[in-house]
Amino acid sequence: MTSHRWVLSCDPFTLAIVSWSPQTSEKIHLPPLTPEQEIPLLSSYSLSGKPTTSNAAGFTVVAIEPKDTAVWYYHVGGGASTEHGWVRHEYDVGSITLPAINGRSSKQTKKFITRLTVVGGKFYFFQSHDELDVLDFSPGPVFSSVPVPGIERPPRTNIMVLLFVELGGELYLVSDFLHYKVGDTSRVHSCSVYKMDLVGKRWRKVRDIGDRAFIMCPQYFIIRLSMILLKLRDIFSMSCASSSKISL
Repeated sequence: MTSHRWVLSCDPFTLAIVSWSPQTSEKIHLPPLTPEQEIPLLSSYSLSGKPTTSNAAGFTVVAIEPKDTAVWYYHVGGGASTEHGWVRHEYDVGSITLPAINGRSSKQTKKFITRLTVVGGKFYFFQSHDELDVLDFSPGPVFSSVPVPGIERPPRTNIMVLLFVELGGELYLVSDFLHYKVGDTSRVHSCSVYKMDLVGKRWRKVRDIGDRAFIMCPQYFIIRLSMILLKLRDIFSMSCASSSKISL
């Protein structure tokens, strides 16, 4: 499910792809894959804007492969050419050196994009604490980064879990500050929310997001929900464990 609450489904027999809204039952038929193409099952999907059945404004569908440095994309409407169908693009956003563990030598591996957050038609993703990485289309994929000061880490924090979220057309950063000691479990010191000042190119800490909440399962989805029905005005961080249990 995308942040616009649309679901993309693929028929394994005909390879037809449909984007549909469970809330309104609207459907947008996308071009089928060719027999040689296969988008991995656990790929993460994003839309550059709100889908429309008229396709007049146009939007881009993007799928991030979970185990390879590749993205799939297709432009819908807006005068975009449909003759090429789905396009697979291999990207390179740098590499990271994994430390030596248990006698094994250090290893260099490519950085992966795990998920995208869309604001203003651009796709943002996290790679470094001191920069903002962006994927745009013109019409092919264009990767860029903007230097930004990193957020301040509280005392006794040695792990930060950072996630981008879109709210009201703005880019937010949710951070869990953790302390981990070998042989012990991680302990959460605090959770903070920041909003990106795209003009000043810096994160600004916020204390209130109104009657909204961020409900997050980092490996699967991030959505926005109104908190009016919950009659609460606070920020909750929600994690889904591999055992299918949900902790709040």
